[in-house]
Amino acid sequence: MNVRDQVCGTIGKRVEQLRLTAQELGDATGDTDKTAYRWCKTVLPRTQKIPAICKVLQITPNELFGFEDVAGSPKTGIKELVEKRGGMDDSIRQMYEERIEELRSRIEKQDSYIEKQDSYITDLQKTVERETRRSEKLEDRLEKTEARSEKLMTTLDELQEKVASLLQENSDLKNNTLQEESESRKKASGE
Repeated sequence: MNVRDQVCGTIGKRVEQLRLTAQELGDATGDTDKTAYRWCKTVLPRTQKIPAICKVLQITPNELFGFEDVAGSPKTGIKELVEKRGGMDDSIRQMYEERIEELRSRIEKQDSYIEKQDSYITDLQKTVERETRRSEKLEDRLEKTEARSEKLMTTLDELQEKVASLLQENSDLKNNTLQEESESRKKASGE
């Protein structure tokens, strides 16, 4: 098992055992909940954060890194272990720290990109919801307009029937009047 898997696995197990949230771990170490969450999964914490993490998780650095204490020997930390093995060359340490910082920077950029994408998606969802509401309103207006149109068509049909009836009555009256005038002329001329 590599160091990253060991450290992240230990942090994840202890967080679970202590029933801590990523927010609580982040707050206790002065970091964000996203950073604390990553420690539980795949990202090694900064060296300066190790003591705070160990304090919150109630473990020693040796336990965090998976080092076993020899029975009866005083508990030693990573610093003591590195010194006992002859120390670490400063240039190698600096190289690792630079690489770690570079990776952190890339992760932060990715996080920023993801946040922008989340924001864009949220904006799109709001637009879709707004357009859906607008479409529903337009559909309601269309239904009301169609209902009014149907009423108007019914009223128009009724009016056309009345006009036709009145025209028929007018025609009948004209015919009756003409017939009466014709009969009265016949009577006047026949007498």
